[in-house]
Parts: sequence; C-alpha cells; structure tokens
Amino acid sequence: MMDGPESAVTLRSLIENEIPDARANLESSCSNLERVAAYCEANYAQAQDKKVAFDETRRYVVQSLASVAYQVNTLAYALLHALDLQNDKVNTMASQIHSVGEIIAIHKEKVARREIGVLTINKCVQRQHKVITVGVQEPLQRYQRTPIDYSVLDDLGHGVKTPELANRLVTRVASTLSHGNTSAHYPVFPNFEQLLPKANITATVFFSLFQNIGTVHDVFTAEVVSKYIL
Repeated sequence: MMDGPESAVTLRSLIENEIPDARANLESSCSNLERVAAYCEANYAQAQDKKVAFDETRRYVVQSLASVAYQVNTLAYALLHALDLQNDKVNTMASQIHSVGEIIAIHKEKVARREIGVLTINKCVQRQHKVITVGVQEPLQRYQRTPIDYSVLDDLGHGVKTPELANRLVTRVASTLSHGNTSAHYPVFPNFEQLLPKANITATVFFSLFQNIGTVHDVFTAEVVSKYIL
C-alpha cells in the first residue's frame, strides 16, 4: 500500500495516461488484425502453393494473438492497479470518517463529564506510608522462669506495718511452737498415764496436743492483730 500523495499521483497517471494508451493500442491492433486477415485470405486464394500460403497465415495468426494477449494483459493490469488504489483511498476515507466520529463522541463525553464534575466534590485521598521491613531482626530471648515473691503485696492496705512487732511476733511464735511440741510429745503427768488404760492414754495425749495447738493459735492471732494499727 502506497502513501497518500504517492498513491494519488499513481492513480492519476493510470487514469489519464496508461489506461487510455493501452486501450488505443488494443484498438489499433484490432484494425491491423482485420487487414492481416484480409491479406491472408486473398493470398491463400491466389497462391499456387497452398501449403506455403497456409504456413504464412499461421505465422501471422500466432504473432497477432501474442500481440493482442500482451496488450490485453497490460490494460487489465492498469485497470486492476487503478481499482486497488481507489479501494485503498476509499478505505482511508472511511477510517478518517470513523475516527472523526470517535473524536466527536469523545468530545461529547468530555463535555458531559465536565458538566457532571461541577456538581462533585474533591475527595481527600489519604496516602499510607509504605511498610518498611527491618533489616536486622533482634534474636528472641529465651524464657527464664522467675520465682514467685509472696511478700510483694505485704505493704498494701490501710494498716501500718512496724518492723519491731513483726520481729517480736516471729520470736514468740517460734518459742511457743517449740514449747507446744515438747508438751505434745511428753505428757505433763508421767505417773498419771500409768494409771489409765491404753485407750485413755491415747485420748489424753491427743487432748493435750490440741490444747497446746489452740494456745499457739490464740497467741498467733493476738500478735497479728497487734501488728497492724488501724
């Protein structure tokens, strides 16, 4: 396919020069063939040797057919070339018309969007920062078990803790427990257990043991109450 200006020049040359010249040559060949046919007919009728006249006529026929076929081919090629150029030109014009229609439709769409855009409000777009990966990650620390501190909540509350009373309480409780254990293992009346039966001795021992434990519990409760001053 040729460009626009070049194809236009070629089409003009074909229509104005090449096609008319090929048609004129074909018309002149037609008149020449008529004269050759008349000559061959007269020559064959007047010739003494009919075979020589027939061979001459055959040569004229072959040359005439070749000349006519060449001229017809030249004219047909020029016509087909002109038709192809005209077809390309028509297609180009059709595409231009189609593109013009698309341009008009796009312009109408822009105008419509502009009218709609008057009634709209600009939207604020919040841009978030990109996620930045840490280059070097810190190694995870191994789990270490820490012992439970039961004295963390000792200083909480409305009371006031006095160190002297606490130390005194610990001393008295320790001495009371030591005396209580001694009296629990050893009866106060060693001669009395010999007079009682075996079952009564066991009951007496348990009674004295619980009596001493109750005494220790009373002393411990009194000391704890005196430990905190409300």
